[in-house]
Amino acid sequence: MSLSRCAARQVAFGAMRIPGDLPRRPSFPGGGGFTFRRPRRSRIILSVVLIAVVALFASGRSVASFYIDVLWHQSLGRTDVFWGVLLTRLGLATAFTLVFAVVLAVNMWIADRLRPEFVPATPQERALAGYRQLTSRRRWTLRAIVALLLGFMIGSPAAAQWQDWALFRNTVPFGLKDPLFSQDVSFYLMRLPFIEFVVDWSFAALVLITLVTAGVHALNGGIRLQIQGRKVTPLAKVHLSVLFAVLSVVRAVDYWFSRYNLTRSTRGVVQGATYTDVNAQLPATQLMILVSLAVAVLFLANFRQRGWRLPILATVLWIVIAITAGGVYPAVVQRFIVQPNVSTRELPFIDRNIAATKSAMG
Repeated sequence: MSLSRCAARQVAFGAMRIPGDLPRRPSFPGGGGFTFRRPRRSRIILSVVLIAVVALFASGRSVASFYIDVLWHQSLGRTDVFWGVLLTRLGLATAFTLVFAVVLAVNMWIADRLRPEFVPATPQERALAGYRQLTSRRRWTLRAIVALLLGFMIGSPAAAQWQDWALFRNTVPFGLKDPLFSQDVSFYLMRLPFIEFVVDWSFAALVLITLVTAGVHALNGGIRLQIQGRKVTPLAKVHLSVLFAVLSVVRAVDYWFSRYNLTRSTRGVVQGATYTDVNAQLPATQLMILVSLAVAVLFLANFRQRGWRLPILATVLWIVIAITAGGVYPAVVQRFIVQPNVSTRELPFIDRNIAATKSAMG
């Protein structure tokens, strides 16, 4: 090959480089790709320090407020009050977090035990099979993390109820009972607020637990929305029916304790339970207790029924009765029975209000 021809090729394709001058190709361990080097210890320490500094600046206001509270209680010689409140708040948050996490973990374990052995081949199942294979070794680690995180989200707000908890624990009878339910007045002031919080929290927690449990059943193949015919396996149906029944029972308990709020009603001419509350709202609430328990029984009876028609109809009836008996009926009684003859209908309840006011004023 002539020298002029080699020069022309170098001009056309670029100057040739010998292999020793070329940069080394990155490779993975075992062949192909990049070689990942472990970060130096100094870099790890520096990263941890930077994260700690950022976290310290972010929480600086809270730390300053905490320190000021400590100093203020020390100046009064009552640091026992400060630490007592702090420990109470931490105890409530921890207790509610653990209760939620344990109940959720138990239900996820039950959902795993009830997973079907054979599932039909569907696009959904193929996608879930890959997920199950990917997380099979760390399945319970992931679910424990999920249970604790959700438990912290649901349980930590309980710390704000420390005053109601303190009143609940240190209830002292007043020696004065209300004329409607014959409960000591201390029950309304010191016990009922925390009870209502626990009932409301239990209902919200059970709703979330039911949703997560249904998700676990779907991941395990117990709920299959893409197939024709039965979309929920019998065992998954039993599990979810039990959870729905428990929700209905908790709702009945909520109705039971909501009766006591009638003593603080502002519907009538005076504050407290008046004619409509006693003769319309209270019977409607008692009816809703029975309806809630009946719905729970129907959910349990749904074990042997095909589909969800029976509990769905019961739930729809439940909603209709709640709107009619709990809202429409008391409004009709107030409008057409009480208002045309207020002085006669409300007189006994006005006397009760006057007697209660005299007792409160001494």
